[in-house]
Amino acid sequence: MNDETGRETMNVCYAADHKYAPMMAVSIASLYRNNPGRKISVHILDCGLTEHDKGRIEHLISKLESGKE
Repeated sequence: MNDETGRETMNVCYAADHKYAPMMAVSIASLYRNNPGRKISVHILDCGLTEHDKGRIEHLISKLESGKE
């Protein structure tokens, strides 16, 4: 699938546990901020994330995709 710029969707995969969740969040935020208008699909392999971690990451991605961060 192409984005507004005609480029293909960027698929990015992370493998993270609870200890890596904060660094993953920073990386995800940087990914979106440095690729404005680009369609990004984030895939996360759960290697021990807590429900709280998952909620925070989902909330972050929603804010970044809506531009309301």
